[in-house]
Amino acid sequence: MQRSASLNAFIELMPDAIFAINEEGRIVIANAQAAALSGHTVDGLMGLDMDLLVPENARRHHRMHRETFLASPHV
Repeated sequence: MQRSASLNAFIELMPDAIFAINEEGRIVIANAQAAALSGHTVDGLMGLDMDLLVPENARRHHRMHRETFLASPHV
């Protein structure tokens, strides 16, 4: 995913970890704070299944939330 320089700067300036995933649950955007939190590099997070970063006992619930949101996206 190609991002503009201003969007890259905005994401990197955020004090919180930012993860964005695609429909398959793969990470497509992550910032340095997300990398530090997860113990991976930013490049190492790209394409990683987000469920691998969710505690095992919460994965099924997290996956259900994602699937529900994708079926009817809202904010």
